[in-house]
Amino acid sequence: MNNPILIDKGGDVTLSVNADIANARPNDTFGLRLANDADVLVDGNEFGFGLNVTNSYMTTNLITIDAGKLTFSYDGPVSQNVGKGSSNVVLAVFNVNNESGAPAEVRSLPMVLNGQGGTDYLYTGSIATFTNIRLVKYSNNTVGSILSSANEASTAVTTLPLAFNDSFMVPTGASKIAVIANIPSSVATQGVYYVSFNPSLGNFRSDTNEVITDVVPSAAIVSNNKTLVQSSLTASYGATPNTATYVNGQNDRAIGSVVLAAVDAGDIRVNSLTLSFS
Repeated sequence: MNNPILIDKGGDVTLSVNADIANARPNDTFGLRLANDADVLVDGNEFGFGLNVTNSYMTTNLITIDAGKLTFSYDGPVSQNVGKGSSNVVLAVFNVNNESGAPAEVRSLPMVLNGQGGTDYLYTGSIATFTNIRLVKYSNNTVGSILSSANEASTAVTTLPLAFNDSFMVPTGASKIAVIANIPSSVATQGVYYVSFNPSLGNFRSDTNEVITDVVPSAAIVSNNKTLVQSSLTASYGATPNTATYVNGQNDRAIGSVVLAAVDAGDIRVNSLTLSFS
């Protein structure tokens, strides 16, 4: 030791040993001990003679290496209506907190797309209710790159397993993922749908290829509902102008206004508008 430790008569000193955990294997165990009396060199402070050491530090509490921890939680969106013909509809967003100390590999992340009530089908009249189902990165309310894809329904079912089996990496700390899909404009059905997800059923690996088993929660996370409706538009007379009298020859006078309102579902694009005088 560069700086010897002085222990007062009748006193004691506690020494702590810290270390970085690197390249260890999960479930490895280790402990710290004083293997031999001669590993401690001490002498009396007054006369400088060497002293005997009584070693009772031959055993220690064992430390076990864990692969790390992944925590998932639901992050929206709120229950809402969605319209037929919509693209990149965000069905569910999940927070991911990686406490393993290194990027973790996700080899599979099984989820389920559900129709509510047993009659809200995911396939009707040869058309899937949701198509191009994808798992994506998600940040600042913006859809990012695709992480994995899942098959759409091909039979009249109300429960569809989403097998996201493409491997991807989860960074350390906090991040978000989302499930998105398209809704064909020709879908015949209307109904209520949601995503469920049990993180403990996934396959996660550490940066040393060890299985991460500390995954929270162990029960299913259920998203808010998406209610599929037909997009529509209402047109009504605007508040301006009120009844007015104009003088012949005046220019740029308000003669009417129309209010166009998107009803029930998603955004609507107005491609043309024809008004008639009467």
